[in-house]
Amino acid sequence: MINFPQAPVSEFEVPRQLSRGYGQPLTDVRGRGFYLAVGSLATGLASLGVTVFLFSLGGLSILPGMMAIYLGIMGLKGAKKPYPTPFSSKATQYSIWGIVCGALTVLLTLGGIILLATMSSDYSSLAV
Repeated sequence: MINFPQAPVSEFEVPRQLSRGYGQPLTDVRGRGFYLAVGSLATGLASLGVTVFLFSLGGLSILPGMMAIYLGIMGLKGAKKPYPTPFSSKATQYSIWGIVCGALTVLLTLGGIILLATMSSDYSSLAV
């Protein structure tokens, strides 16, 4: 009979906070905050790209910018619940960068709208 080496039992034990009972659905270890954070970052980068390359697109890029801020805040809240995971730091970083991109988008869009409004009011006096 061949005796194979036995691995220590503690190496294969499931941590208490990650264990689940029979019949319970599987949960992702990344947590809900991770997906909200990735959504915040993607929305923030896309809206910032539209704002920079298409010069505010008539103010329409303010909506995705505000959505990126909202998703970033929800991602920060979700990264801390119910317990910290290995992905919590990534979720926090993505959320913060999503909020920064969303805020830049909102500020650039509002600045573009104000700039266009002042330019149009200066030239309206020249029209006959």
